[in-house]
Amino acid sequence: MKVGTRENWEAASTERHDAGRYTAPLPAKNPEYIPASEGNLPRPRRFALPALGLGIVLLGGTFAGAAMILRGNPTATPVAAPPVATSAPATGTIDAPPPRTDLAQEASKRAVCAAFVDVEQGITPIYPLSPGRVKKIHVRENQKVKAGTVLFQLDDTLAKAVLDEANADVAAALQQLDQAKRLGPQHEEQLKGQKAALDARRAEMAGAQAKLRTAKKARDNGLMSVDEYLSAEKGVEAINSTIEIELAKLRGLESANPKTAELLATNDLAARRARLERAQFGFDECYIKAPFDGDVLRLFISEGESLGPNPRHPAVYLCPDKAKIVRAEVEQEFARRLKLGQTAIIQDDTALTNDTWKGKVARISGWYAQRRSILLDPMQFNDVRTVECIIEVEANDKLPALKIGQKLRVTLLPQ
Repeated sequence: MKVGTRENWEAASTERHDAGRYTAPLPAKNPEYIPASEGNLPRPRRFALPALGLGIVLLGGTFAGAAMILRGNPTATPVAAPPVATSAPATGTIDAPPPRTDLAQEASKRAVCAAFVDVEQGITPIYPLSPGRVKKIHVRENQKVKAGTVLFQLDDTLAKAVLDEANADVAAALQQLDQAKRLGPQHEEQLKGQKAALDARRAEMAGAQAKLRTAKKARDNGLMSVDEYLSAEKGVEAINSTIEIELAKLRGLESANPKTAELLATNDLAARRARLERAQFGFDECYIKAPFDGDVLRLFISEGESLGPNPRHPAVYLCPDKAKIVRAEVEQEFARRLKLGQTAIIQDDTALTNDTWKGKVARISGWYAQRRSILLDPMQFNDVRTVECIIEVEANDKLPALKIGQKLRVTLLPQ
């Protein structure tokens, strides 16, 4: 055997492998062993052991990561499992959770809801009935006013002209009515005169007929010519025609009703007075007045501003001078817990102070409706159904006064 070179080492290794292959006996415990063929002889690999070691390391890391995921964070503090009640031994006790206290049971019956300060009839928005330019503002915000106090004034130039025109129309209608009332006596006098004229014509007719009879006798005796007789006869016919004319005049006067003209004049006067009232109302509405005693909460106008027919917001917000209430909106889930006279604990929703008011549930609405507020509030759902209840607040001079629109949190205690 040659020693000292790579080729000699490989040749010697092959000779030893072949010698062992053909001379080594078969194992006694494996009689079915079949030797490998010449083409499947394994060959030595220099990197087999390092690759195997690396695979084992990767496989171990995979199993370790899976175990950490299944167990969770190993550094977190383990949470103790709740005790499970088991059958107690003869001398021991049962480890069971403590029963609920009366305070916890009472808390489960309470209802907490959102609320806000309001008055019974609500805040009144004031709008002008007709468009116009703001001429003068007579009040300021947070001012107390009495009913009839002028809040602001619009330009009244056009309204005043319409009012003057309506006054003139009424004056003319009054004169026409006075004339119509005089037609009654005048009509009576005309009837009397027409009847007298008719009587006079009839008297003339009688005289003419008498003359005609005399003329006829004179003609028969030859004392009057035929032409004179015909003239007397024509005179009778003329007077008869005059009587017919007078009769027609009398019938016309009798058919006329002087009360008709008086009625027409009266109706015309009523229409013109109605237009006068409308003009007066339009003029008065240029001076917007407070409909009741209250507080001016906010002004949305300024002098010189033109107010159109479709305003986007009211000109003034007016709060009636009445006792303030708390309008609570209880969701349908807790509505069955509401009862009249129920005690309410009222707190400011901002929770910046510990001020607490007390009140009683005075009225409960009879229907489920959406919240009154149509503005989206990020702290509440506006599309849920609620029952509205009115809470009367107990007077307490030691606490600050509640303000209109103040958002509150109300806890309704069980009875």
